[in-house]
Amino acid sequence: MKKVMYLFASIIIASCSTDNDPTPEAEPMPDPEPEVVAVPGDTDTEFVIGTDAFVTTQAYLLLDDAAGDYDREFSFVFTDGTVIEDSVNGIVFETSTTHFSKITCNLIATSASPAQLPIFVWPVQNPGVNIIMEGNNYAHTEITSFSNTSMVGGLSYGQVGTSTSYSHTAEAQGDLVHPTHLFTVNSITVDLAAGTGTIDCSYTYEDDNNVTITGVYVGSYEILTAF
Repeated sequence: MKKVMYLFASIIIASCSTDNDPTPEAEPMPDPEPEVVAVPGDTDTEFVIGTDAFVTTQAYLLLDDAAGDYDREFSFVFTDGTVIEDSVNGIVFETSTTHFSKITCNLIATSASPAQLPIFVWPVQNPGVNIIMEGNNYAHTEITSFSNTSMVGGLSYGQVGTSTSYSHTAEAQGDLVHPTHLFTVNSITVDLAAGTGTIDCSYTYEDDNNVTITGVYVGSYEILTAF
């Protein structure tokens, strides 16, 4: 009888121990997030330096607001950030911006396949228009600091400080000796009243150290009067 009671008590103890002290299974660790690396050719909004691609989700057309021949000069900025015109500092970037490319054309100083008219009166479609870019074309990558910052609409804007820069500093007409410095416009629309437009374009230029920058942008842009 004692043996039976002992066995019965052992079964109860074992059962209680199992019910009250379960051993949870370890949950598997989540896989680490893969590093996102922009690959050249993966997007139609990017510029490429060597094997590195820099995605540019925003574009801006900078127009000269002066009268006369100056309205035939324009620049495009392709970037991952926001750009505004500051009355004190000129064109400034929102301080979360990490890279941009800026190209400049002057239809008076350079050869162009369309009539040398201001960009904002071009026809809607200009397939394969090649324009030789004049000087002051440059890219900045790995931007880590800004100067002359100010708050606009709750955001901080400033001029680019520390970065890796690629600059081509030829004077106006100097790039005529670089016919490969081309801004190609496949199609464009311009709405001056709304300050917007769309463009399908590509561009190629070299900096002063013979580093080649190539870019493509297909999408919308904002218009700023920047000069």
